[in-house]
Amino acid sequence: MYVTAFYSFKGGVGRTFALVNVGAELARTGRKVLLVDFDLEAPGIHTFGALRPEAPSPGVVEYVTDYIASQSAPDVRQYTYDRSETTSAGGRLWIMPAGKGDTAYRRRLASIDWQRLYRELDGYLFFEDLKAQWRDAFDPDYVLIDSRTGHTDVEGICTRQLPDAVVILFFPNEQNLSGLKEVVHDIRGEVERTRKNRPPIMLHFVMSNVPDLDDEDGILRNRLHEFRHALGYDTFDRIHSYPSLSLLNQTIFTLDRTRSRLAREYRRLKDHIVDENDEDPEGVVRFLEQLERPHLRVRRHKMADVEKRLQSIRDKHCANADAMFLLGSFRKNQGALQEALALFTRAKQLGYRTGDVLVELATCYSMMGDREQTSRTVQELLQSGELHDHGLYQAVQLVDRRDEHLLASIANSKAFISLDIDEKFLIAETMFEKDAIDTSVHIFRALLDAPGTPAHVHKHIRRSLALALIARGEVQQAMATLCPARRSDDQLDIQDTFNYAMAEWAFSRTIPTDLFVRVLQLDEAGEQQGASANYEQCVAVASWAVGDGEHAERRIRKAEELAQEITRTEFSCWRYREATRQEFLDDCQEIHKLINTGEGLPKFFSWAVSKH
Repeated sequence: MYVTAFYSFKGGVGRTFALVNVGAELARTGRKVLLVDFDLEAPGIHTFGALRPEAPSPGVVEYVTDYIASQSAPDVRQYTYDRSETTSAGGRLWIMPAGKGDTAYRRRLASIDWQRLYRELDGYLFFEDLKAQWRDAFDPDYVLIDSRTGHTDVEGICTRQLPDAVVILFFPNEQNLSGLKEVVHDIRGEVERTRKNRPPIMLHFVMSNVPDLDDEDGILRNRLHEFRHALGYDTFDRIHSYPSLSLLNQTIFTLDRTRSRLAREYRRLKDHIVDENDEDPEGVVRFLEQLERPHLRVRRHKMADVEKRLQSIRDKHCANADAMFLLGSFRKNQGALQEALALFTRAKQLGYRTGDVLVELATCYSMMGDREQTSRTVQELLQSGELHDHGLYQAVQLVDRRDEHLLASIANSKAFISLDIDEKFLIAETMFEKDAIDTSVHIFRALLDAPGTPAHVHKHIRRSLALALIARGEVQQAMATLCPARRSDDQLDIQDTFNYAMAEWAFSRTIPTDLFVRVLQLDEAGEQQGASANYEQCVAVASWAVGDGEHAERRIRKAEELAQEITRTEFSCWRYREATRQEFLDDCQEIHKLINTGEGLPKFFSWAVSKH
C-alpha cells in the first residue's frame, strides 16, 4: 500500500481534479485504489459524476467523531463506498468521502478538537490504526489523500503522518512560495521526528494551472528559478491551464478524454508517482531502466538511498523476471559481477528472454576472465535458437579469439543466416579482427557472390576479403580480388593501391616502386582524410620503399605517437592483422630498423612463403 497525499497551500490549482484523474488512471490500469477526501472544509471527490455515491455516505468526519464518542476505532468499511464499475482492466476504486454532507456534517466537523484528539485520545495511534484498516480491509495498491489547503492540523496529518509521498501543486506566485517554504521544511524534517525507521517522504512538485503563453520576458522562468531554489527540487511536473467546458462537467479526462493533452499530463504525473513505489512492478522496472540513463529523474536520489531501494526491490520482486534482469544489468555495469550472475540466473529461471539473459551471462563470465564458461554459455546461446542480431554481435565480441571453432559455429547459426548483408559484413569484420581468418574469408566470399549487393558495400567487402587473404598468406588471390589486372593509374584508391603493392611485394619479393609512388601521390593529394596510427604506418613503409628514408622516419614516429591512444587494437600493415598497442609499437620498431638498415621484412611475408 502506497499512500500519496495531494496538497496545495492555496486553492485554485486543480488539486482535487489532479487526484481524481491520477486515481482513475491507476484504477483503469489494473490497480486497487482508495481515494480519501480529507479536505473536510470543502470536500470535492464525491462531486464527480463517476465517483458520486448512490446515497450519502459517511466518511472521515463521521469516522473521527464516532471514535471520539466511543473511544474505539470503528470499522473503516462502514465509511467507504465502491465505484469500481467506472474502471476496467481489473482495477478497483473505493472512496472514503469527507462525510455525508448533511445538516449534521458541519456540526460534527466543528466539534472535532484535533489537538485534544492527539494530546488526550491517542490521535497518532488512531490514524496509524486507520492506515492498518485500509490495508486489511481493501489491500489497496494506492491510497490517494486529498488534503486541506493552508497550515492546519489536518494538513499535518495528511502531509507528514500518513503518506509515503506528497504531491505539492502550486501556482508560481509569491503567496504560494511563501506558504510552501514552511510546509516543505516540515515534511522533510518529519524523518527526524516520527519516521526514523521509515523512508523519507517523497515529494513531487507540480506547477499547475499556468497558461501556455509566450514567456519572452522570462517572468515564468525567473519564478520557477526562485521556487526551485527555495523549495529545493530538481524536477517538476506541469499541468497546463486547459480551456475546455468539459471542466464544468467535472469530466475525468483520463477516463473520458484519454487523448487530450490534459490526460497525458495526468498520466505522466501518475507514472512519476508509480516510479517511486517499490511495491509496483511497473514503477520498479521503469526506475531500473532509468538507472542506465542518469540524466532522467533518478538523478535526484542520493546513491545511498538508491542502494537501499535496490535491496528492497531485490527482496520484494525476486519473482519478477524483468526486475531481476534489469537489476542484474545495473550490477554488471557497477562491476558487481557475482551478484549480476545470480540475478541473471534468477531472471532466466523466471522465464526472461533466453537470448538476452545468456548474452548477459556470457558477458559477466568474459569480464571475470572465465574463458571456458564464456564459451559454454555462448554455445548454449547458439543452441537456444533465440539469438537475435544484436546478441549475435555481442556473442562474437565475447568469444576468445583462439576459439575459432566456436566463431565458425556462430557463422553457421540460424541467427547469422537471417541477417542482411550489412549485418553479416559487420560480423565478418569482427571475426577478422579476432583472427578468425578462415571464417571471415568464407563469409566475405559468400557476400561477394550474393545477388543484389549494393556497389558501395561490394567495394568494402572486396577490400576486406583482400586483407583477410593477405593475412592468410594467399597474396596472389588477394591481388586478383583487388584488381584483375595490375595497374598504377588512378583507378585504385590509396588503400587498394597500398594493399596491392604489399601483396605483390610478398608474392614477387620485388618492391613495386611505381605502386608505392602512387600511394604517396594520393597521400600528398589528401585523399585519405583523418590520420590514424595504421595510416601513418602505411605511408612510412611506402616512403621507405621509394627511397625517402627521412619522410619514412617522420611518418613512423607519427604512427608511434598515435599508437599511444590505442585502447583495444589497431590494424598493422606489418602483420596484416589486428595488433594490441604493444604489438603495434613492436611492429613500428621493426619498421624503424628497415628504414635505418634495410634489414627485415613484414611479418606476413613468412605466412605468404608457405602459400607461394
